[in-house]
Amino acid sequence: MALGKSIREIRALPNPEYETWKLFYLLEPFGWGANHAMLYNINRDPKSKGKSEDELLNDRAVAIIKELKSTQDLSNMTAEEKRNYMIEKVKKDFGAK
Repeated sequence: MALGKSIREIRALPNPEYETWKLFYLLEPFGWGANHAMLYNINRDPKSKGKSEDELLNDRAVAIIKELKSTQDLSNMTAEEKRNYMIEKVKKDFGAK
């Protein structure tokens, strides 16, 4: 819907294009880059340089790429190993022990 396409059109997209749109959505979920830049800039240390929307988007892209590279391959794990891996990941992401 956010692509301006019907569900049928989205399902007809070639997989590489669909995956590219999914990644873009991770980087810019609702097109709020300008809002993020504004919030960052009004809350930054006045002595530091502000950031543009593009700079914030690039920072997020680098973080996502780093996380994707460090993601473990789950395809060779048993169901129990996958479960334990996901539990540990959620604990880490939410700061639980």
